[in-house]
Amino acid sequence: MPMPFTRYKYPKAIILLCCFCSLIAACDTAGQIGDTANFKTSHPILEVAIDSLYAQHPEYKMPQKWSQYDSLAIKPLPYMFKKIFYFKSNPEEMYYVSLIDDSVMTGDTSQTGLAIRAVYRGGGWLQEDKFNYKEQKQIQRRFNKEIISKLKGYTKAKVYMEE
Repeated sequence: MPMPFTRYKYPKAIILLCCFCSLIAACDTAGQIGDTANFKTSHPILEVAIDSLYAQHPEYKMPQKWSQYDSLAIKPLPYMFKKIFYFKSNPEEMYYVSLIDDSVMTGDTSQTGLAIRAVYRGGGWLQEDKFNYKEQKQIQRRFNKEIISKLKGYTKAKVYMEE
């Protein structure tokens, strides 16, 4: 009985192509909770807005009691920068957020995104697969209300949400 790939002219090339595609698909395996908030502004402007948010609302900074949980095992990518936002009110939690600099990948400096990658609730970082649809929407709603709306005011930029 012939092997399944023997009828193809270049079976090794097909196998290599499949492996390569799998690697590309696995590059950003962190997933995200909710939608990406895309700001129609540059990365430096959004960075300054986040610094202003922390200066005017220090309650969003990570508390000392959770400082040992500052890191998360998400593969660092050259176009993503870690930001952490803390929420004291119930439920007390932190959001591990990626600031996505589109200019590194596309050269487009007119857009920068923010995406929630994980949530910390005292027992460790939880990623997308640990939350049901309703919980993800609650997390997104809180982030939009408390963080995105303020950053939108600082940047004066249009913001659109993208899955």
